[in-house]
Amino acid sequence: MSLDAKKNPTFLASEQQFFGKYAASVYYSLAKTFQPLRGRLIFSLFVGITARAVLLFNANIVGFWADSLCQGSVYCKNIPHTFANFSSRDFLVLLFCTVCLGFLLNCFFRVTITRYGAQSISLLYDEVTFKINRMPMSFFDVTPVGRIISRFSSDYGALFRMAGGPLGEIFSLFFDLLLILILICIASPHYAPLIVITLILNFFVYKANISRLRKERRDLSLQRSPSIAHFSETCQGYRTVRTYGKVAEFTRRFVNLADLYLAQKLRASRQGQFFAVQMNALTALLLLVTGLTGLYLVKSGAASLGSIAVAFTFVTMASSNVQQFFESLANLEEALTGAERLDNYLRLPLELGSSFPQQQSIFSSTTSIESVSEMKDVHHPTAVSVCIKNLSLRYRNDLPLVLNNISFEMFPGEKMGIVGRTGSGKSTLVQALFQLYPAEKGSILIDGQTPFPKSEDELQISLDEYRGLISYIPQESILFRGTLRENIDLPKLWSESEILDAIHAAGLSAWLDTLGNRPLDFLIEERGANISKGQKQLVSLVRCLLRQSPLVVLDEATSSIDPHSEALITESLSHFMRNRTQIIIAHRLSTLESCHSILWMEHGQVVMKGPSDKVLSAFKK
Repeated sequence: MSLDAKKNPTFLASEQQFFGKYAASVYYSLAKTFQPLRGRLIFSLFVGITARAVLLFNANIVGFWADSLCQGSVYCKNIPHTFANFSSRDFLVLLFCTVCLGFLLNCFFRVTITRYGAQSISLLYDEVTFKINRMPMSFFDVTPVGRIISRFSSDYGALFRMAGGPLGEIFSLFFDLLLILILICIASPHYAPLIVITLILNFFVYKANISRLRKERRDLSLQRSPSIAHFSETCQGYRTVRTYGKVAEFTRRFVNLADLYLAQKLRASRQGQFFAVQMNALTALLLLVTGLTGLYLVKSGAASLGSIAVAFTFVTMASSNVQQFFESLANLEEALTGAERLDNYLRLPLELGSSFPQQQSIFSSTTSIESVSEMKDVHHPTAVSVCIKNLSLRYRNDLPLVLNNISFEMFPGEKMGIVGRTGSGKSTLVQALFQLYPAEKGSILIDGQTPFPKSEDELQISLDEYRGLISYIPQESILFRGTLRENIDLPKLWSESEILDAIHAAGLSAWLDTLGNRPLDFLIEERGANISKGQKQLVSLVRCLLRQSPLVVLDEATSSIDPHSEALITESLSHFMRNRTQIIIAHRLSTLESCHSILWMEHGQVVMKGPSDKVLSAFKK
């Protein structure tokens, strides 16, 4: 069961909490994760149980060998006919062969189960990644980045580790227990009830502790997230933190969060140790009962020395394996907690109108969308019309309207500027244009098309195709650590000559000449730390030129750059975008003088739309 974060009225939703048993969806997700490799997994498990059977049968062989050396004694019994003529040398050779065979089969099992487990869990990771990329913007508004990182690192890491070696260990222990019950019945069936009783007692100890162990591990996952989130946010804003002298305060908060996490880790560790002590006590008791039972059986003639030795070996192994098996199941709780938290993301709704690629179909719908390689071949019109009808939008149900009954139209090729004071709704209008937030009412049509038609006059288009009609140059360009080419053309759709032509067209020729013989291999640091703001804006312009979208949106694109760079961008835009539909948001009114029309917004409403000279004159007053 889960506590729905949506019920939290605060801006940042509380971390998801889980109680009681794991939901069936967690096991379903794990089963679906392993399904693509189920044939190979079944074969690997068959090899694994065969390996354990071969290795465990060695104890029976030793028992037969011991009984063959004391034939005629009251403490020995007849050995199976198959081994009647075996000499000591024959038993040694047989033992050597079974040990080698068992070792090789066990190695194959461990390697393959680890490999297939890791591959399967990687599919789950990919699925969650695809899901996160298609979450609605409201999810990111209320979820700190560090919390998401925690699930993709710590929770996934715990699941990945368990799917490797420990998963093979759990299966090996299970095979051993099953085979021991069979083989001990062959050697001395009197001991079989002891193993069954051991299993039952350990199971009750496990059930008595599992709820507490599960709670402590869930709490540990919850305590991990805040410290990671705080650390992530500190790294993102480290310049501001240093500028305002808040390093000590941020450090103190991180230490407090880390102390809470370590305290919870200690509580979880203590609970695990307490569980292990109970298991050890049961094991010691079983060994005492086994020894006394063996002594009685030999003296009463109910069992031979060889069978007692075999049985005692198996009982000792069984008691140890039972303990390890249930301890491993308890440790599996950490992996299941990670799976539970990842599964929670899988069950959240996709962004309205979004879909999964055809090849990503482990759990989700497989509505086909265009692959990245096909995007270059999509032919858009040179310019498009824009029609917004009675649009109202709010970011959340408990917040006021940010856009209130907005309506306006743009003809193909129109260049429209948007003015308004801070908080007037200019940037929100851009977000609405991209359909990042669902409209409360009204519609947005580009060339008469929308992902969410509300009448027969509106043509439906997929969300990805719709957004493909728009190019966006923001005020703060987003660059990542990678080459110049990767920052311009990550999907590798364009040839080197096409990229270079776009770079020259954007006015970056002089900068390009300083980057050596292979300028596209120039390494840009994270967030473009090693290049100027003007260069970052021009790189964004290159992206826009290559995209060739019929609608271009510039949101304060020249507000933070020098006049020379602004002149370059303005000249490039006027030349390459002259036939495109353009929406320009700017505080510098001189930037908007060349626009065909101006949209004036205040308090989320349209005050006026008309020729640029008329609206700008009214706005200046």
